[in-house]
Order: sequence, then C-alpha cells, then structure tokens
Amino acid sequence: KNLRFLIAEFTIVIFGMAFAILLIVSNRLTEALTRLEKRMSIVQGGDFEVRFFYPYHDEVGSLARSFNCMLDEIERLVKKQDETIQELKRERDFVAEVQKQKRKAELKALQAQINPHFFYNTLVTIRFMIQMEEYQEADKAILSFSKLLRKAFANQQRLISIKEEIDMTEEYLTLMSLRYKDKFQWKTIIDYETG
Repeated sequence: KNLRFLIAEFTIVIFGMAFAILLIVSNRLTEALTRLEKRMSIVQGGDFEVRFFYPYHDEVGSLARSFNCMLDEIERLVKKQDETIQELKRERDFVAEVQKQKRKAELKALQAQINPHFFYNTLVTIRFMIQMEEYQEADKAILSFSKLLRKAFANQQRLISIKEEIDMTEEYLTLMSLRYKDKFQWKTIIDYETG
C-alpha cells in the first residue's frame, strides 16, 4: 500500500514537473513569436529599422535571423531606390536647363539673323515712303518702328507679359501693313481673360 502510494505520488510529481516544463517552453516560444509579430506590425507600418533579436538557435531564432536579413535587404533596396530617384531628378533638371539654354541660344541666333534684315527692310521702306512724299505713312512707320525697337530692347533680359507681346506684334504688323500696303490684312482677336 505504501509502495502504491509512493508510486502515485511520484507519478503526480513527474506529471506536474513535465506540465510545468511544457508550460515554460510553450510560454517562451509563444512570447517570442508574439514579440516577432509585433515587430512585423511595425514593419508593416513602414518602419524598416526595427529588428528582432532572439538568442537561441532554434526555429524561432532561424525565423528571427531571416526576418532581420529581409529587413536589411529591404532597407538597402529602399536606399538604392532613393539614390536612383535623386539621380534621375538631377538628370531631369540638367536636361531641362540644357533645353532652356538651347532654346535661348536658338532664339538669339534667330534674332541675330532677323534683326539686321528687318532693320534694313524697314529703313528702306521708310526711305521709299519719303521719296514718294507719303509723309504721314513714313511718320507712322517711324513711330511704330521706334516703339517696336524700344520694347524689344527693354525686354531682352526678362519674360514679357502676353499684353506686351501683343503690343509688339501689333507694332510689327503696322509696319508690315505700311510696307506692303493693301497686300495683306490683319485683325487681332484677344480673349481678355488670358491677358
């Protein structure tokens, strides 16, 4: 009877110890997995600098190392992507600046070609009007020519408004209509909301 009682006591103690050990191991594993799950939630929120450290070399430790390696790789790729984006922005800005300078150079080259020819033709036209004793037309031509020159030289170093552009165009067209008399007509239609 005593032996049975002793065996029963011993069995209960062994089962109790086994149950306690099982609870400890289970808690340690689930607690580690719970911490890992929290770290994953943080990463899901966009923070890639978080890491999960687990000192043991079991399945959870292997999972923790894989998790940390994955985050290192993601962080490296994000950094590389940011650098690529910055490089592309610099290249885009450089190309835009080159295009801007190219347009300016083309415009200046065009102006250099047009201006002498335009000046010469306008002066010849005014001279012809004077020779033909068309003094009123010559006076109008000189006035339009001087206004056009003043506006053109005043606006060389800055962007001009649409109104200034329209004024210059009208002065030019006035000159052309005086030069070519009845050979062409023009009419200006302006949407004043754009001016």
